[in-house]
Amino acid sequence: MPPPHDPGLLELRIHGVRNTPPHRMLQTTPSRVVSTRGDALAGFSTARGSTAGHRVEAYAWGRLARFTGLPALGRVGDAAVRAAWFSLAPFGLVNTAYWSRHQLGTGPTSAPAGAGVPGGPGDGEETDTVHDVIGRGRSAGTVRVLGLALTLLFVTTATTIALDMAAASRGGWVRDLLAQWPAGARTALLAGLPVLAVTALAVLSTVSRTRYLPGPRDRGPRDREPDAGRPDGDATPAPAAAGPAGPPPALARRGLWRVGAGMRRLGVLHGAAALAWTGTVLGLGRVPWVLAAGWPAEPLARSWVVVVVLGAVVTAAVGIRILRPQVHDPRSRTPVLHWVLLAAGAGVLVAGVACSLLDGRLPDRAGSTVLPGSPPGPPTGTPAAPVEGGGGGLAVVGVTVALVLLLGVLLVQGAGAVPRERRDAVAWRGQGPFVFAALACGFALVLSFSAVIVAGWVLGDTAPPVLYVVFAAGFTLLALAALLALGVQFVLAWRAGGEGAAAELAAVRERLVTDAGAWDEAPVVSTAARAVWASRRRASLFRRAEVTAGWAAAAVLAGLVASAVLGGAWLAGWPVLEQAWPVLRAAGQAGLWAAVALVVTTAVLSARDQGRPVGLLWDLMCFLPTQAHPYGPPCYSERVVPEVVDRIEDWLRPEGAGRRRVLLSGHSMGLVLALCVLFHLSARGMPAARFRRLGLVSYGTQVRRYFGRFFPEVLGAPVLSTVPAPPPSAAGRDPWPPLLAGEVRREADAGWTPAPGSPGPVPGHLWELLGERWTNLYRPNDPLGFTVRYGAAWPADGMDVQAEEFVRGAYQFTVATHDAYLESAAYARAVRDVAGRL
Repeated sequence: MPPPHDPGLLELRIHGVRNTPPHRMLQTTPSRVVSTRGDALAGFSTARGSTAGHRVEAYAWGRLARFTGLPALGRVGDAAVRAAWFSLAPFGLVNTAYWSRHQLGTGPTSAPAGAGVPGGPGDGEETDTVHDVIGRGRSAGTVRVLGLALTLLFVTTATTIALDMAAASRGGWVRDLLAQWPAGARTALLAGLPVLAVTALAVLSTVSRTRYLPGPRDRGPRDREPDAGRPDGDATPAPAAAGPAGPPPALARRGLWRVGAGMRRLGVLHGAAALAWTGTVLGLGRVPWVLAAGWPAEPLARSWVVVVVLGAVVTAAVGIRILRPQVHDPRSRTPVLHWVLLAAGAGVLVAGVACSLLDGRLPDRAGSTVLPGSPPGPPTGTPAAPVEGGGGGLAVVGVTVALVLLLGVLLVQGAGAVPRERRDAVAWRGQGPFVFAALACGFALVLSFSAVIVAGWVLGDTAPPVLYVVFAAGFTLLALAALLALGVQFVLAWRAGGEGAAAELAAVRERLVTDAGAWDEAPVVSTAARAVWASRRRASLFRRAEVTAGWAAAAVLAGLVASAVLGGAWLAGWPVLEQAWPVLRAAGQAGLWAAVALVVTTAVLSARDQGRPVGLLWDLMCFLPTQAHPYGPPCYSERVVPEVVDRIEDWLRPEGAGRRRVLLSGHSMGLVLALCVLFHLSARGMPAARFRRLGLVSYGTQVRRYFGRFFPEVLGAPVLSTVPAPPPSAAGRDPWPPLLAGEVRREADAGWTPAPGSPGPVPGHLWELLGERWTNLYRPNDPLGFTVRYGAAWPADGMDVQAEEFVRGAYQFTVATHDAYLESAAYARAVRDVAGRL
């Protein structure tokens, strides 16, 4: 089917998480791609000599999310940068947990987007409504404090490496380099390494943030596209139709894509806690000596107690401040209290360093952190035998206990976040913040374990600190048990997928003949049908992301509890642990090296094309502004959304007598960005008449099944005017039916209708903006492609079309899954159909 002939139509294609290059989006060769606007990170391209009857542009944004930007450092430098990106991943997951909450703000607000309202308590500045709303709400403070705990875990890992390993007798070449230094001076010097590590995180997060800051436009011939020859009915902008009273969706708030720039306020607080906690860990390393000296002790012992107490007080004060509502307005100044806390944290660290320099009897910790061949006994409390693991050992136990308590609080808060009758319509029955926060903790622990193992190898001693072995043992045993249960579920689901194979194969064969026409040789058709059917079975396993994430979160919580209990028992000197030491040592070492293997494997798989680690995860957790952690990976949408909005407005801006139209084409994550663009156009006041010239074609999307359930306040069914998705089947052969007809039938049989208390579409929902100008393509064998069930009201008939499950035009039969939608006949029909509605 030929494309529509309309010079006034702009088809703007936005790729998904696989970072499809422009020439593939434009279905041409790389030599024919012409960049029309943009830079090395993102921009628009078109094909030279295109035969399409309308303008087709490709917008590439993948390098915003994955480009390291430091190729001049060589392989060693690039590996260091990649390791730094790994350390940002837990903070990004905390940000994901923040946006998965079920209440943004403290209640309904009818103030229009962009209206000035008072800022947070005690702040005293005027700011946009969006800054006040997204900084408040159920679980907002808890998630932010959990982010602070992850910063403390990072600092604890760094201090363990610097003080309990490098500064101790097992310091290897570092110890040899500083052999002539007194123990106190060596400790004081290496105490600066954790501060440098945190500073590196803050710098990396800051310099990698890219916002859309366009300069003066040169309106040359390059930006003047041909007119369509029809009168433009939008010469005089008309105000958009007013919707029902109530707050607009979060995506429709004008300042949304600027709030990430205001994270410097929260960054000052995290810096204060990092400094204070480093000083605290310095003091915790002297706890055995202070306990052995008795009380009242000599002045230096009392000084160490003061350092520990002051460090704990400053850290707690930072936590209390972060727990309060935060208003991250980039135009406002950082409160004086934040700077006071930063100065106090620095004072604690300076005091700890001073005590280290004055403490001539600081022990070398000979053998205190080395894993012996026989089980070490409990701490003796003598100056020559400090607590196993030094101050880092006590600190890691404290941080782990804090993480367990915070995850427990999120569980309790999530239990009442969503009314009982609506819990099936959201992921994990309303426990989204807990699940993402638990995954962040698990990722952070894996990185901590890996860092300690790698540091020991670099220092020339492969034996990890004893307490980390104990921690890894508890985490590994409990987490492995939970994940084995998940594996059993997967095996049962795979075996169930073989039932009814003959009938399914016949249906697949019939569909292939319908899509491709009669084939000459029946055996070829049968082989192709079997290949498509096998791809559907594989897709049914990979579609269990929600189930898998829930099990993984439970495994992390169980592992954290076990680690905290075993770590505390070890420090308390429980005799029973001596009998279990061989098992603990084997499990702990296995867990530590498994963490290293996981990190190395991920790094190797993501080392191509200067990609950031775990590119898919990166794209998913960075599309919303950073709000829960100041050192999290930057939000690429801060540039993508305003940049695409400007392109659309430039195209639709009246020039002469032409009438322009825009068809957004979004693949996978590209649809999420396209939806953000549509709501941002609404926030910027695009007239309703111009909105009627916008259409949308999507393919391979997860917006209803995943994003709508994971982020109900941002992309939920009331916002997108879709039928809410039911929960996936955990044990069935398919988590959701692969075909639209089966999906509707299963929901009808199960009585899946919105409960009486379910919210209807919110004011400014998608149907009010887009109407019926959206067609979605899906494939039953696409592990990431689902229906959207878009409609004006529930129940909706939907506008979903099944695309053929093979690559049209391929030399040999090739099964198409998540890619090759653009080559399908269904895509060409969808473009013509939607263009006809504009």
